[in-house]
Amino acid sequence: MAITDAGVPSFSPHYAIKQLILNNIVSPDPSLWTVAVNNDWFEYKLARTYQIAIYPVYSETNQFSLTGGGDSTSPKISTAYYTVSAIHPDRESAHSLFRNLTTLFNNETLTSPQNINGYAGLAGTDYHWVRITKASVGQMVDLTAPECGPGGSSDDKCEGYRYDITVAIRWNE
Repeated sequence: MAITDAGVPSFSPHYAIKQLILNNIVSPDPSLWTVAVNNDWFEYKLARTYQIAIYPVYSETNQFSLTGGGDSTSPKISTAYYTVSAIHPDRESAHSLFRNLTTLFNNETLTSPQNINGYAGLAGTDYHWVRITKASVGQMVDLTAPECGPGGSSDDKCEGYRYDITVAIRWNE
């Protein structure tokens, strides 16, 4: 697909990042977990499993060309920042998921695909590229699961590990 750069892309940045992950990441444990990305934040019913969630941080738009009032459109460069969070109850499994996500986001053939005409579109969309801008490693979190509530277990099964990767995704209007 060629990038049109004619207005806001048809698909949301969330959709483009989600499709990139779903179609290209390697599961850290393919026998137990098929890669999935939550539609929203982490899901309670999946608290004791691998999870990936994407959520917006902020966006910015810069006008890159002034036509002096001679055009009906105002060309812009837009960048949105999203955090991709990975969680798992086990530290090493969470780290494996983080490692696979960073490997994916560092693969320029996927994150900034180009052909002889320039950018070819991230995951078949009008987004030019996605890049890692920040990563935080291994924050311990309290998991919410039936075993972890009042009167439940107090062992290490009630803790998990969350890794955050902030990415920038770029498009032109």
